[in-house]
Amino acid sequence: MAEEKGPPEAVRVDCGSAEELLNLLSPLATTATPGWPGGGGAATGSRLWMGPKPEHGVDGEGARDWLFRGMSEASWRGVPSAFRPGGLVWTWNGGEPASTAAQRRAEIAVAREYFEKADAQALELPGDGPALRRFFEGSPDTVARWPDEHTLPLLILVQHHLSHTRLLDWTRRPLIAAWFAAEGVFSEPTPKTGGEIVVWAARRRGAVELFREAGLQLDTAPRSTNGNLHLQSGLISYRPLRAGEDETDAQRDHLGLLLQAARARGPARDALRAFTLPKSEAKHLLGLLAAHFVHGATVYEGHRGVIAAATHNIRTGRNRRHGPGDRP
Repeated sequence: MAEEKGPPEAVRVDCGSAEELLNLLSPLATTATPGWPGGGGAATGSRLWMGPKPEHGVDGEGARDWLFRGMSEASWRGVPSAFRPGGLVWTWNGGEPASTAAQRRAEIAVAREYFEKADAQALELPGDGPALRRFFEGSPDTVARWPDEHTLPLLILVQHHLSHTRLLDWTRRPLIAAWFAAEGVFSEPTPKTGGEIVVWAARRRGAVELFREAGLQLDTAPRSTNGNLHLQSGLISYRPLRAGEDETDAQRDHLGLLLQAARARGPARDALRAFTLPKSEAKHLLGLLAAHFVHGATVYEGHRGVIAAATHNIRTGRNRRHGPGDRP
């Protein structure tokens, strides 16, 4: 049975089974859905994700006021990959924590490297034009704002091709977030079965503009320029870095900033939610999601999607003898 626990700044719902989590993340879920704190399974209840009047786009997306992020470890902070040890930016800085100025130089250098190599291969790049080229020809130390409107579309593309940026991924679709949370458990040769995965839900707009109040910006890029962004219904959050600014570790933790903004508002049931699930249920959750056509080949474009789906099947031991959603 789902159980409400801390932290006090957010509603946390600990789910005991993959089915429970999937029911709560459904775009049709209401506060009366069994498992939701205070819900008794009655026929009425306010909608969790779509508001009193569901608004579906042409692609069937309904959770317009909410964004979701799945993580394979519930204890992780919301720190973008550019600040994590072992990444390309970390390597550029010599494997040591860097000053804000050095961090900015390293991030721009990684993006420039991607731009130059892609341009040399005659690949089409979003936002390409004189302004973008002038940006990379200049000195990183003279950049007034990073990223700016000219570099952001390219940086989003870099983010979705496994490089490291100051952007943090979100999705409009809760089941996509659940897939990333569960898939991450099996991304290592030896999956960790202890602990929990988590799907965070944060209000994007409406009565509580949580991201704006947290000092974060939300943005996206044209879907035609980024296939993975399109398939994932993705948006990104980021904190722009201005010239001469010193950035603290706390300012790099997007979830921490969102929690702080929620705490400043008082009760945050309508602003921030965290749904957890034991990692032992991750494999079963992936099977259920596959039955909803959410799997590697529908989350990533082209051959990368095929490889992601095939790799998952091999690592989890799934094959034709097991139907979607079957327990091992």
